[in-house]
Amino acid sequence: MNMLHRSSGKDGFEYYKPKNINPFSIFPKPLLKLIYIKEQELRRSDSIQQAYTDADTDTNKIQQINEDVQYAAILSVMSPPTNIDKSTLLKHFRAARSLVAEDPEFNQLTDYFKYDEAFRNIKTPFLSSGRIVPIEGIQLHSLDGSSLPLSQLIHKNMAKPLLLIAGSLS
Repeated sequence: MNMLHRSSGKDGFEYYKPKNINPFSIFPKPLLKLIYIKEQELRRSDSIQQAYTDADTDTNKIQQINEDVQYAAILSVMSPPTNIDKSTLLKHFRAARSLVAEDPEFNQLTDYFKYDEAFRNIKTPFLSSGRIVPIEGIQLHSLDGSSLPLSQLIHKNMAKPLLLIAGSLS
């Protein structure tokens, strides 16, 4: 899985780091952890999964769902400062990922952290534009937490053509 959108704390293959944003000024680490846990819970809920299904390929709807989930997660954990609007609050929240990127505990809190193959190692990105990626070591993950090595799927179906399309906008 490769998360490229700002709602996952990324901006393409890089972390989302807008200028003049200090996420910890609004979200201290202990509070941030609770928000990520709540966000994960909301994203996996039947109603949100149905909303993603209904949105189909409409990226505007998908982005609105992501925004609603993140804002609801924030509001469930804290009362935001009254002098910060929703858009600015979400920018701070999304930029926080770059500050906890190397924290193993944080990297297990959400699917979009845990399964982001683009950054197995922050210092040496696994994926980059135009890179040919070997299939060894690539895991396919389902929402129930199970996984299957891509190589096993390919070798199992060698006699048949295999088309694998995957992606994420969040």
